[in-house]
Amino acid sequence: MKEELRQEGFIVDSKSNIDNYYNSPFTDVSVIAPKHILTLNYVDQNGKTVYVEKHAVTNYGQTDVQKNLSDNYTVDNDQKSVNNSNTNYTVKVTAKDGINDSFQQKENDIFTDTPAVNEVYSSNDLSTQSGNSYTYNANITIQDQTGKRLGSYVLSNEDSNIVSFDEIIENYNKDYDTSGLPKYVDLTQGNQIFTVNSHNVDEDNKPIGNNDKVVFKIIDQHGNFVEYLTFNTYRKKLKTIELADRLKQEKMILHNNPALSNEYVPDGTYNMDVNVIAPYQIDKVNYINQDNQLIFSSYHLASSKDFKIDVSNDLYRMPRGTILDLDDNNYIDNKPEQNVYVTEDLKQTPYQKMSDLTLNYDSFSQVNPVSIDYLDSDDTSGITYLGYSAIIILKNQYGKIVRADRIDGYQWNLVKFDYLSDENKADYDLSSLPEYIDLSLGMQTFVIKSLKPDNTSTDIDKVNSKSTVKKVDNKPDKRKLVGSQKPTKLQWKSLILAINADKKSVKTDTAKLKTLKKKMKKRATKKQKSTYKKLQTKLSAEKKAFNSVKTKERKLAKYFKSVSTINHESKQIKSLTAQIKKLKKKHSKSSKKLYKKDLKALKKANKSLKAANKFVKNYK
Repeated sequence: MKEELRQEGFIVDSKSNIDNYYNSPFTDVSVIAPKHILTLNYVDQNGKTVYVEKHAVTNYGQTDVQKNLSDNYTVDNDQKSVNNSNTNYTVKVTAKDGINDSFQQKENDIFTDTPAVNEVYSSNDLSTQSGNSYTYNANITIQDQTGKRLGSYVLSNEDSNIVSFDEIIENYNKDYDTSGLPKYVDLTQGNQIFTVNSHNVDEDNKPIGNNDKVVFKIIDQHGNFVEYLTFNTYRKKLKTIELADRLKQEKMILHNNPALSNEYVPDGTYNMDVNVIAPYQIDKVNYINQDNQLIFSSYHLASSKDFKIDVSNDLYRMPRGTILDLDDNNYIDNKPEQNVYVTEDLKQTPYQKMSDLTLNYDSFSQVNPVSIDYLDSDDTSGITYLGYSAIIILKNQYGKIVRADRIDGYQWNLVKFDYLSDENKADYDLSSLPEYIDLSLGMQTFVIKSLKPDNTSTDIDKVNSKSTVKKVDNKPDKRKLVGSQKPTKLQWKSLILAINADKKSVKTDTAKLKTLKKKMKKRATKKQKSTYKKLQTKLSAEKKAFNSVKTKERKLAKYFKSVSTINHESKQIKSLTAQIKKLKKKHSKSSKKLYKKDLKALKKANKSLKAANKFVKNYK
């Protein structure tokens, strides 16, 4: 009997006592029945399809046809349900007064089971999530248009062979065209392969380096391909600064590339992946309803190289019942400004709601006041050795400089304009200032309106007060960063991250070199010798970079330890001085003993404080 049921597509529940069915004329057998897709097409009185709904169902039972339909429609003849044995069924509806023929609900309501998903490392692996046992399992592999495997997943479900594909689609929505992927998948079809289109450069046509040129593949902070940069070397060494300058022109910064920490690109390098930080931009999205009225606008941060941006949070800000006229409700193309059209299901008075721009990363910036005497009109790049940096000048309506500051954003080019003092806010109308500054644009000047007459406007030296740097000689170096020159804990953290990255690179390449050397023991080919030499050169450069960064980190660690010592010893000296003053007036034996002990501790604290102050003062 099991075989007969299996031929009809049923799976017998392991708990069923089917082996004893011969002993009884009637036996209940629990089975898992296969499912198919039931498509419900809702058509109004004018013959217009207003909604399409899909369900994964067995051949048995019925499906409610009114449950998910909009209140704008009524089902003709008050039909309640439809038999599940159907695969395609038309439900006739009548629109209420005032409802036009435009789509009120899109073909995106698919009711299927959610699978357990387990990512695996090959298209043949059928390892399930947590090693659990499921009735239905299938390996689903995603590849790009060149056939390159992007990921493999085992989808499993205990009760249904038809499961949602949403979780897989979400993994690729941002960087690939997923329009060809199904909304659901049938696990009884076995292992399956689906293709998404990559928007990167065709790998078959990528430039290849040789003795006369070096090709760099530029990859941004999100792992996205940016572009190929080719440098003609004509068998000469290539300076790392040339690559850095080229990237600087495109407002990008070299980031975490141990092999590029020396003056020259390592010998024997023809092709290299280079990590960069690409600047962010602000995208504005305007949501327009069917009457061509603006509902609201939202702002989003995106890398200029991102293919799509995520607008899923905007769905929660819309009037209830609003439907986006998008194939994908989560992602739209990355453009500086665009309109997205929506259909308001329930007639409401449209409203305009401008959302705040929320940075989707943990941004950080440091503000260093700049003296007027040090302002350099040529200092406009927007990028320094620290990352994104720009001088921001504020002038009043009379053309007088109110204040000037260097803003260091490090790896973030968009930073909040929130550093102005209470005095600035009291003396000036700041409403014309933007909420965010793009440091990649370099030096920028903004005009703010003084609330005082010209002769009483706030002076820059007053605004910048004690933080303004004084001249130290008659010929100051205008290229020098002015303001607070002290190192920051962010720099220290960056060095620690760089050390970890360098250490990992050294460990990886050392292992590669060891493996290759073992292979070459018996017989070494010309290609292996060449690879071994290149790997040796690369490893040597990485070790040198590692030692250099480690030395800098130790020095910076000592700096912050000295700062901590200064704070601690200053408090200790103050406390000991007060205690010694009290003990000096007492003449008991115990007081004299404690007096000598405190004098000794005070001498030690002063010596420690002097050494820490000297190191901090002379730190470069």
